[in-house]
Amino acid sequence: MYHQRAADTSPPGTGVRGFSIGDAWENMSGQVFRITELNPKLKMEIIGLLKSQRLDNRYSPGCDLFGIFDSDSSLAGITGSRKFKTECLLLFVAVKEIERGEGIGTALVSKVLAHASGRCSGVWLLAAPGSEGYFERFGFEHETTDRMPERIRDSQDVSGIEIASTKVMRLTLPESWPSI
Repeated sequence: MYHQRAADTSPPGTGVRGFSIGDAWENMSGQVFRITELNPKLKMEIIGLLKSQRLDNRYSPGCDLFGIFDSDSSLAGITGSRKFKTECLLLFVAVKEIERGEGIGTALVSKVLAHASGRCSGVWLLAAPGSEGYFERFGFEHETTDRMPERIRDSQDVSGIEIASTKVMRLTLPESWPSI
């Protein structure tokens, strides 16, 4: 179960730095953390979660990672993005099946957009078919592949993805994204 909390401490042994996302609750789950270091256990959890959702080809070392941990300090959801000069690319959003519908994905995407605003003029993503409506809630709009900046389209982050099987989307960012 997803719970929000206000303290700024990280789960023991995770190598993450915390960011608060809301009202305090009794346990430490539900906080969005910026992951700045990967220990072997956390790296395995990230790879396992992405693989379970057929997103393992989307992980790229060195990307900006944000995660939410559940009450037993295991990874409940993860998102990754990368900045390309003036544009950002949302690489993936993955939430454990059992944790879906609890607001974890929304909290993660909101944190990435808040992190990107002021740094990037827009955020691009390659949405899996059927997920477009989810991203449209944040203001993402459909784009054509040829409008995607060449530095993103030709990057190693996109090279393993069959673009034709995805929906290219972009969000123009305001100077500051409202935090949750």
